[in-house]
Amino acid sequence: MHRSRLNEALELIQNVLSHAQLPYRVIETEWIQMDRALRVYIDSLEPLKGVNMDDCAAVSKLVSDIVELDALVSGDYNLEVSSPGVERPVRLKDDFLAHVGKTLKVRASKVVDGKRQETGELMLLGDGGFAVKTLSGFWPFSVDSVHSARLVYDWTKDEV
Repeated sequence: MHRSRLNEALELIQNVLSHAQLPYRVIETEWIQMDRALRVYIDSLEPLKGVNMDDCAAVSKLVSDIVELDALVSGDYNLEVSSPGVERPVRLKDDFLAHVGKTLKVRASKVVDGKRQETGELMLLGDGGFAVKTLSGFWPFSVDSVHSARLVYDWTKDEV
């Protein structure tokens, strides 16, 4: 599924959650082609609360009734609602801002400065843009050019 349709799905689902006054926000939508699944990642609006299975089930029940969502996806598909986990996806500009200084893997929708993806420390540029700092330098990108991005957790550390 094209990124523009995934963005439409994200906005549509977020509008439904907001209208229902549920305390969640959609942080990413992704299409799993092999499973024909639309995966929706949610997070709590309440600081430090997190998301549990009951939260995912409540959102799944609400989202499964969105007729407009079916129009975005051709044919049958499975809906998966998930918590983001430690290697959480990063989609919205506010999320990028919140994770400056952390390690991120970014995949662009098209080649940017000779590369399509890079992993490194997320940096905020003076013009309000972003870059990934690697051993070979900086790879600048705009949020609009991102196909997918997620935090990279250092599994050699003992803490989460």
